[in-house]
Amino acid sequence: MKKLLFVISGLLLCSMLALSQENESNDSDDYFSLAMGYGNSYGGFGLRLQYVTPGQTRAGFHGGVGYFPWNGGMLHAAGGIQLYFWDNLYADAQFGMFGTYRFITSIGGTTTTEKKALYGPGLLLGYDFFFNEKFGLNLAAGLSYNVHDISLHEGDSASRKIYPRVDLGFVIKL
Repeated sequence: MKKLLFVISGLLLCSMLALSQENESNDSDDYFSLAMGYGNSYGGFGLRLQYVTPGQTRAGFHGGVGYFPWNGGMLHAAGGIQLYFWDNLYADAQFGMFGTYRFITSIGGTTTTEKKALYGPGLLLGYDFFFNEKFGLNLAAGLSYNVHDISLHEGDSASRKIYPRVDLGFVIKL
């Protein structure tokens, strides 16, 4: 399933790159954008606000807040810096919450449920596809590293530290 997701993402990225060649970015202007979508940058399903600097080599500073509905649900937040190195292609270094882990223990007939956030640094590679001067699509994929120790015992699936991550959202330049 993960391989299929990466293949589909790659195909979508290549086709969007071809379409976006007609809409080359204007490097001379800085801008704010508001995006709605899913992923690390959005805090799950949520909103992301970003400021992008002008120039040949641009930087984007972003923060997002959203809701991660799986494993009991939790409000998440993340922030980061995107470095644009060709057109709207960027590397995104970020830190924030990117998932939840829930475990249930039952001792002597008493059951307790505890949920914890997965959080830590992430590195994604992405592209902002703008269909016109104002509206676009954001697509990114990468890895996040969980710094929160949530393993219950050796071999527990939550003891893994590296998780694949994606961003997908609709962008509006403000």
